[in-house]
Amino acid sequence: MKDLWPERTATTRFHALLVAILFAPTTAAIESGPTRSPAAARSDSLEAAQVLPVHLASSRAAVGTPDESEVEGPFSPFPVLLEGANPYAFNSTGATLSFRLSGDTFNPDPRSIKLYRNGVPQPATAISVSESVVRVSGTILVNGPNRIALWAEDSGGLPLEVERSLWAGDNVLEVRTEDEHGHALPGVTVRVALEADHRVQFSGVTDAQGILLVSNLPDRMVRLEGWGEEARSGSHAAHGSDAVVRLRLYPADVPGNVD
Repeated sequence: MKDLWPERTATTRFHALLVAILFAPTTAAIESGPTRSPAAARSDSLEAAQVLPVHLASSRAAVGTPDESEVEGPFSPFPVLLEGANPYAFNSTGATLSFRLSGDTFNPDPRSIKLYRNGVPQPATAISVSESVVRVSGTILVNGPNRIALWAEDSGGLPLEVERSLWAGDNVLEVRTEDEHGHALPGVTVRVALEADHRVQFSGVTDAQGILLVSNLPDRMVRLEGWGEEARSGSHAAHGSDAVVRLRLYPADVPGNVD
């Protein structure tokens, strides 16, 4: 028995050396890779989910929509279009929304349709179905951000899911454009963008008195930018609930065109 131990020890050492050689590259690759924090991993997953066209399954828990256990089988291939509101515009709180299914019809059973606003389920009485259109009776949008989610089924029973972010408000802002001396400037192109999301914006041109009315602004900060003749420009921050704001434009060679 004493004579066998040296042989076993040599064999064990050989196996250990072989394992180290075979798995050293893999171990090195793992150790050299960047360590991802849980928060960063969740951020990467969210960015990946945002590229999906309609099926936003990862956000169901966030908005209170049905979870995966309530949805079986593949999703419907037919697209659903939102009508009555624009994700990149200031919408009226009195807007009436509808969802149009292209290429098929909705399951007419009201129990197959669920509508949510900011995670809160809306009453079934607020929804009506007419073949390829789901209409929301009355108003659903509130002042500020609105995360609208619709769950339905096509004629074959396949699930449909649509989620849209809509900004709405009931404020009217009067924009007055002026030159550096305080004189009215007509014909100025004005862009009003939401500070929280610059993709949400409105553009218009001031009238002969240098006035432009901007409607449906929420109770949030907005950024105004203006461009006029003689290379005049200017910008100004305002609140959606401000009644009147003056946007002063300066020539390119005059400092102070940003308020």
